[in-house]
Amino acid sequence: MLDVDKLTFEHHCGGAVIAERLVLSAAHCFDKQPLNLEHIRIVVGEHRLKIQDKHEHRFLAEKVVRHPDFRKDGPHSNDIAVILVSRSGAGVQFNSHVRPICLPDDGVTAGKWCAVSGWGYQAENTENFAPTLRAAAVPVLDLTTCRKNQVLGGRQQAILDSMICAGILSGGVDACRGDSGGPLACMTSNRWQLHGVVSWGSGCARKARPGVYTRQPLNLEHIRIVVGEHRLKIQDKHEHRFLAEKVVRHPDFRKDGPHSNDIAVILVSRSGAGVQFNSHVRPICLPDDGVTAGKWCAVSGWGYQAENTENFAPTLRAAAVPVLDLTTCRKNQVLGGRQQAILDSMICAGILSGGVDACRGDSGGPLACMTSNRWQLHGVVSWGSGCARKARPGVYTRVASYVDWIRRTAATLGHKIGY
Repeated sequence: MLDVDKLTFEHHCGGAVIAERLVLSAAHCFDKQPLNLEHIRIVVGEHRLKIQDKHEHRFLAEKVVRHPDFRKDGPHSNDIAVILVSRSGAGVQFNSHVRPICLPDDGVTAGKWCAVSGWGYQAENTENFAPTLRAAAVPVLDLTTCRKNQVLGGRQQAILDSMICAGILSGGVDACRGDSGGPLACMTSNRWQLHGVVSWGSGCARKARPGVYTRQPLNLEHIRIVVGEHRLKIQDKHEHRFLAEKVVRHPDFRKDGPHSNDIAVILVSRSGAGVQFNSHVRPICLPDDGVTAGKWCAVSGWGYQAENTENFAPTLRAAAVPVLDLTTCRKNQVLGGRQQAILDSMICAGILSGGVDACRGDSGGPLACMTSNRWQLHGVVSWGSGCARKARPGVYTRVASYVDWIRRTAATLGHKIGY
C-alpha cells in the first residue's frame, strides 16, 4: 500500500489468491476510508520482499469488498474482504510459483496442524518485515480453550464461532504485524485449503496467546438455488428458490491442475418438498456413455454476453457447439501447452473460427446433447481462454467420467438417481 509520506509502496498486508481475479484478505487491512484504490498494489509470486523476483507480478485493485458485518460483533468480527484484481490484462496467471488456494470443504478441527505464512514482523518489538516469505506450523486449538480467561477470554473481542484459534500455548511461534490478511492453510483431502485469514492476536508468539483467524467455512446461507428461471431480473411464474443443505465438491478437485475434477453436487434443503417437476422444470439424464467428436450439443446460461463486458444476459440463452476431439484441443495453437493440461476427463466444444462460446457466469451450467432420443448431461461448463475467441474452444467437465462418483455421492446424501 502507498506510504503517502514517502510516496513509495510498502508492504502492508497479506492475502490469498482464490481465482484469476480474486484475492482474499482481512477487512481491517482496508480501514482507511474512503479507500483510494490507486494506493493499492497486489503482488503475486513474490518471495523476496525487496527484490523483484522472476515470477513476481503486480496488479491494480479494481474493487475491495469488505464483509458487510465487519466489526458488528466486536472490533475483529467478520474480518474478511475480497479484492477484485483490475481487468487490465489477463488477470493472475497461474504457474509453478503462483497457484490459487482451494476454499475449504468443511471446517477444520482442533489438533490439526496448519501453516501460516507472510512477511510480517520477525519479532513483536521490532519493525522489521521479513526479507523473504516465511511460514510456520501452528496447531488449531479448540475454542473452549481459547475462551479461557488465562488465554484470550474476557477481552473486548469475544472469541466467536466464526474464528479459529491456532498457536502453541507455550509461545514462540505465531503470525505478527504485517501478516494480517495472509492465509492459514491446512492440508485437507490431499490438498491445501484456505481455512483461516490472519486477523488479530495479543502481541506476537506470547505464551498462552495464540493467533486468531477468520474462519473460512463454505457459508451455505449465501447460496440460493433457483430453478425454473427464464428472465434473470424478473420473477417468473415457474421460478422457485431453494436453500442449499450441503455442497460436495469432488475430492480430487484441482489435484491435476487448477481446473481438474471441476464438479460438485449440491443437496437442496429438506425444508419443503424439494424441486417440483413440471412442463418448465425437468431433470436432465446422466449420460449412458461418452460423447464423440463431431456431435453438436447445447450450452446454456445467463453468463456475460461478451468477453469485455460485465453484463449478464437478461434471459436464458443457449448456443449450439460441436464437440472437438481431444487431439485437436491439445495442440499448442489451440489449448495445449497451458498450465492446465486437457485431460481425458474433459470435453472441448466450440467453433474453432470463434464467435460462439460460454462465458463468465456460465460456469457450472450444462452441456446437453441429444443422445438416444433424450437430452443427456454430457458436460459441465468449467473453463476457457476468454470467450468465443478464435481457436479457443470452451472446456467442460466430462460427466461420463464421474457418473459413479455422482451416484455414490447422491446415495450418501440419501438419494438414488435412477436415470
